[in-house]
Amino acid sequence: MFENVTSRYDMSDATVEIIVILSIAFLLGLLLGYLLSQSNCEKRQEENNELETNDINTQKTTETPSDVIPDSWKPSFLSAPMGSADDLKRISGVGPVLEKTLNELGIFHYKQIAELSSNNVSWLNNYMAFPGRIERENWVSQARDLMQGIQTDFANRYDKGQTS
Repeated sequence: MFENVTSRYDMSDATVEIIVILSIAFLLGLLLGYLLSQSNCEKRQEENNELETNDINTQKTTETPSDVIPDSWKPSFLSAPMGSADDLKRISGVGPVLEKTLNELGIFHYKQIAELSSNNVSWLNNYMAFPGRIERENWVSQARDLMQGIQTDFANRYDKGQTS
């Protein structure tokens, strides 16, 4: 009985079967890894949005900039964008909530951020209650590059939907 089965099922069939099973396992692993990474990206984006919202809400209950930083350090703002507004979320560290806050202040363009002086940066850091964030994340140099049409690594990933 076993002789008949083994004669029809030789080593080459077993090798093909193993290769097929391993290939299926590999593809399932890739699919599962992709789905998990997408889930983690969405979760991290929600956490970042929540943190930005909390930081901005905290700022509203703290001292106003005029109590700490002189008004002369305040950047010049626009009442509306000149043409269409730039997508400030292409700057690393600027999410949807922070972009909205910058737009409400009157900052709509890369050029405005690129031309910030150190005093302007201090005023904005204080206003947004993010001490040192603008310098740490290099907003000014990123904005300068984007204004000149130079793609940053973050902007490339953002454009491809690969940021969280």
